[in-house]
Amino acid sequence: MRSRMLDGFIAQYRQAPKEIVLDIDGWDDPTHGQQQLSCLHGYYGQHMYFPVLINEAKSGYPLVLQLRAGHRHPGKGGAGILRWLCWRLKRAFPGVRVILRADAGFA
Repeated sequence: MRSRMLDGFIAQYRQAPKEIVLDIDGWDDPTHGQQQLSCLHGYYGQHMYFPVLINEAKSGYPLVLQLRAGHRHPGKGGAGILRWLCWRLKRAFPGVRVILRADAGFA
């Protein structure tokens, strides 16, 4: 699914963009019951998932949506996702400048 979302974004371009700005965010997604990966998060004080979404900032096009366990730190696993995403973008658009916008949890 992750590759299909990114393939759709790449297919929009007839010629390579000079710059792509990525915006990465995580958020609390409260759960109820015994769903797999639903965990208590101490900061939010609830059982939840902690998904991460990476959008292309100018268009808002969703590039990666990753469901994560609710007890995760906001930045945990972000580097691996970004490594894969930048590799795919650079492979499709050699020479593209990739800029990352992120809040403190991903710093």
